[in-house]
Amino acid sequence: MTLRDLGEKRLVREVLKPLLPAVVDGVGAGDDAAVVPFPAGARLVASSDKIPEDLLAVEFGLMSPTEQGRYLVAVSVSDIAAMGASPLGTLLTLALTDDYLVEDLRELVAGAVAAGREWGAPVLGGDTGSGSAVCMSSSSFGYITGDRTLTRSDAVPGDLIAVSGPLGGFGAALAYFAARIDGTAPKLSPEVSEGLRRCLVYPTPRVDLAPRLISGDWCHACMDITDGLGQSLRELSEASDIGFQISAESIPINPLALTVSDALNLDLYELVFGIGLDLELLVTIGSDGVDDARDCGVMAFGEVQVEKKIVIERNGTKTGVPGRGWEHFGGNVREYLSHRR
Repeated sequence: MTLRDLGEKRLVREVLKPLLPAVVDGVGAGDDAAVVPFPAGARLVASSDKIPEDLLAVEFGLMSPTEQGRYLVAVSVSDIAAMGASPLGTLLTLALTDDYLVEDLRELVAGAVAAGREWGAPVLGGDTGSGSAVCMSSSSFGYITGDRTLTRSDAVPGDLIAVSGPLGGFGAALAYFAARIDGTAPKLSPEVSEGLRRCLVYPTPRVDLAPRLISGDWCHACMDITDGLGQSLRELSEASDIGFQISAESIPINPLALTVSDALNLDLYELVFGIGLDLELLVTIGSDGVDDARDCGVMAFGEVQVEKKIVIERNGTKTGVPGRGWEHFGGNVREYLSHRR
C-alpha cells in the first residue's frame, strides 16, 4: 500500500497517531501543535537538520526504514548535545512521494520514536505531506538551566583540542561500501563488514556527555562532528579566530578505519579528516580541565594557537589538513569520494 492508496487523513489516524501517543494533557499527533513541560528558569535550545534523499547507506541497501528514522533523529539531537543542552523533544517534517510505501513510513516513524525515547527527545509530532522528491528533516529542542552555553566561539590560545571518542569509522565505512558497490573492494569478514555498516548507519549523539561538559568551566568551545574532523576544525578555527597545532598520532582512531585504510590502500588520515558523521564532540579544554576531561573520556590531540592556521604534525612532518570534508552545494558524496588527494 502506498500513501496515495491511504490518503493524508487516514495516514494520520491509522499510522501516525498510534505511533505518537499523547504526551501532555491529551495533546498529541492530530492536534495543531505539541505541548511540552519546560523547566523553570531554563533557556530553550533548538536545532533542525535534514538527511539527503540520496543517502548512500539507503542507496547501497544498508539502511532499513527503521534505521533511517533513528538516523534522522540522531542528527538534530546531536546539535542539542553540542550546545551542552539536555534534550526535550523532536518534531519530524516528512515530504514524501505519492508512491512511498505505507509500511516503510510506519517503520521509519517507529525507528524515530524509539530513538527519541532513548535520547530523551521524544518525537512529539511534526508534519507529513506530499513532495516531488523525498525530503526528511527533524527539529530537536532542549534546555539549559545554568548561565553557560557551549558554543564554537569560545576557544582561546593555550586550550587543548580534544574529542569525545574514536574517529574515522563513518568515513571508512563510506569509502568501503562505495568501493564494494563499484566492485573494487576486497572481501572483508562478515564481522568487520557489519561493524562498518553500524558505523555508517548508527551514529549516536553524545547526550550522555553534554551535561558533564557544561557543568564546569573547563570546557570552553564545543561542536559535533558531522562533516568530518577537518571541516569541523576549520569551522571551529573560524568561529573562535584561532588555529590548531595537532599531533596526528594522538587522534583516537576507530580500529575499523585502520582496516579499511589497509584494505583499500587509502591514506588513513584522509579517512579520519575527510567526510565523516561520527557525531563525537570536538571540544577545547582549559589547562586546568585535563583531569575532568580525562574522567569524561575526552581525549586531547593538540593545542589551540594564536596563529589562525591548522598544522598537522605527522611522523615528524608538518602538513595541512588532509582530505576533504563534506559541504552542501559542493557536489554529491560520490564526487567527494572520487576527489581523494
